[in-house]
Amino acid sequence: MAEARGGILRPLPPAPGAAGSADSEKGGGGGGEWEWTVPEGAEGPQVSIRVMPSPVASLTAALEALLQEPCGCFEQASATTYPTVMALQYFRSRPDCPAEVIAKAEGLLAKGYERLAGYEVKESGGFEWFGASPAHEALTAYGLLLFLDMRKVWSPRGGMEGLLDRTRAFLRARRDDPAASFLLSPQHLDEFGGAPGNVARAYILWSLSEAPGEADGLDAQMASLHAEAAKSEDAYVLGLAAATLINIGHTSDGLEHARRLAHFQEADGSVSRAPTTITSSRGEARVVETTSIAVIAWLKAGDELQGAAMAAVEWLAGRSRDGRFGSTQATVLGLKAIMAYEAALGQGAGPDLVSLDVDGVTVAAQAPPPGFGAAVTFEDVPEALAPGPHRLRLHLTGGTARLPYAATLRYRSSMPAACGACRVRLEVRLVGGPAVAEGAVAEVLVAVEP
Repeated sequence: MAEARGGILRPLPPAPGAAGSADSEKGGGGGGEWEWTVPEGAEGPQVSIRVMPSPVASLTAALEALLQEPCGCFEQASATTYPTVMALQYFRSRPDCPAEVIAKAEGLLAKGYERLAGYEVKESGGFEWFGASPAHEALTAYGLLLFLDMRKVWSPRGGMEGLLDRTRAFLRARRDDPAASFLLSPQHLDEFGGAPGNVARAYILWSLSEAPGEADGLDAQMASLHAEAAKSEDAYVLGLAAATLINIGHTSDGLEHARRLAHFQEADGSVSRAPTTITSSRGEARVVETTSIAVIAWLKAGDELQGAAMAAVEWLAGRSRDGRFGSTQATVLGLKAIMAYEAALGQGAGPDLVSLDVDGVTVAAQAPPPGFGAAVTFEDVPEALAPGPHRLRLHLTGGTARLPYAATLRYRSSMPAACGACRVRLEVRLVGGPAVAEGAVAEVLVAVEP
């Protein structure tokens, strides 16, 4: 293997003989139970456990951080504007949300709407990344979903009905009845809209069905979608079909697909059996998008599939990184699914008390504090974690809510933690000897083997 060399100057805090290690757990439901092992010689163990009042409330601080100025092309501007729509939806549902937070979100939506509306293709309606002709069907369907959700929480002076009417008219005009599909532009940027025709058709039909009456006259397309879903093993298309058919009143057909979709759910709550999505996503972004669509479909199906939706939302909440789920489409759909869950099922009554047990002994207990996005936090429990294995348990007294939690154990050790299942081998060697003086410049050789 050829050696690669480079130089980086970076100050490091002195910590002789010790390396940082961490272990973490996430979960939800009526409490949680897990094991931690503190190694011999561990220094300064620190514990942080946060219990949030609901899956969406676990994102409260992150939602505020998502309030950012819109910029760039249609897709880039939507990357900040659509999460702001979702955030404002949650903020408005909380009477204890500070007025200045709502005002900030409204101001950003005004800017976002102005920028996004500027990318409408004047000749035909619909949207393109920079407003050039021709408009792009899949991007326009995404824009329709954005503006329909935006209208629920904010509208510009004079409303946005004209824009919505032109957008829906463009999509309907692109239908291809002989093929039971839609005419699709071959143009796509950053993978958006490069999905197969059946995926684009399902996504466009879903966007139109989210507005009452807008799917009228699309009988050929709907029948083809139902027939494909009946034999499909693609969870993404199956979820879109279930949600769409329930939206237009074909409830029995939609329920049939939603029930089949539940068989694709993994033990951890995710739904991953999909080769691609409308944005040709890969990796975790593809799983987040597919799971989110499944949640939306299951919630529309009613009480029968609430358990599946709950497990999926708990998985989604654990995937968030500062309110984002990786790609723009994954973030939008992840937030959309969690908000839909919150609106459909509510938070339930919170517990009277949250307790933490270590090895069967209660070491801390708190009543949930009042306030916007307030969490129960346990941090003063390191003395209960001597070196060795420990079983920790969170349990709730009273209430009916299923509360997500996040727990982290940090400590310093003379031996970094190793993972036997690691897929690569990393070797790091100092040039010139095994030690380096504090403040000196060091040259390091790094070898990575698969």
